[in-house]
Amino acid sequence: VFGQVQSRRTLEIRSSVAGRIVELSGDFEEGGVVREGDILARIDPKDAQSALETARNNVEDAQTELRDAKSSLDLARDTLAAAEEQAGLQEKAYQRQLDLESRGVAASSRQAVLASKLALAQAEVRIYQANTDLARMQLAEQDAQRDLDDTVIRAAFSGTLSDVTIVEGGLVSVNEMLGNLVDSSALEVSFRVSTSQYARLLGNDGSLIKAPVRVTLDANGADLHAEGQISRDSARAGEGQLGRMLYALLASEAG
Repeated sequence: VFGQVQSRRTLEIRSSVAGRIVELSGDFEEGGVVREGDILARIDPKDAQSALETARNNVEDAQTELRDAKSSLDLARDTLAAAEEQAGLQEKAYQRQLDLESRGVAASSRQAVLASKLALAQAEVRIYQANTDLARMQLAEQDAQRDLDDTVIRAAFSGTLSDVTIVEGGLVSVNEMLGNLVDSSALEVSFRVSTSQYARLLGNDGSLIKAPVRVTLDANGADLHAEGQISRDSARAGEGQLGRMLYALLASEAG
């Protein structure tokens, strides 16, 4: 049967951020071979670095506000405790001296307690708001750090580059495809067999057997060969198609 050899791992290399390509690997070209982790390209990081510094400053401001809010809360608690203690003393004095002046002092003490309770509630609200603002700023810092990290494009795995579309100094947009990375060590062949051929490849339990395959590529008389093994079949026959599409994993062979 006739089939098609393809890689089981092909990755579209896309830009996560927009900007100008300020550095491009010499291997980032059609047919270039790269290793996992290699830096393929760098996008101008100035804007991302500036955004990160702004986000970090905002985090520091939010942390300062939270510290101040905690100090205010502690002060409000101490003030309330002192006001309640003073109110208790004034109430005892009022009980001993039932005159107008004592009643006025006691009422004033109760008002001080109420004012302290209000200040305590406001301080607790400030703490909640400060925590919320800090969490939001920290998320913004994480996003800014991720954008800065994304200005460096690395090879996700070892392989060969194809369909390269960028040059150093060029502008790229978000999600623009820069090329494809193909893992040439993870090859498979897809081929279609007839229904009767497919039936003969089923075991007693009805599952596809892992039959060996031999693949030959006619390269102008210098035939290339590879050995492999059937791995799976397609779940669908395909519209207007007969038989079944099968896939076989290939051992790594030169060429």
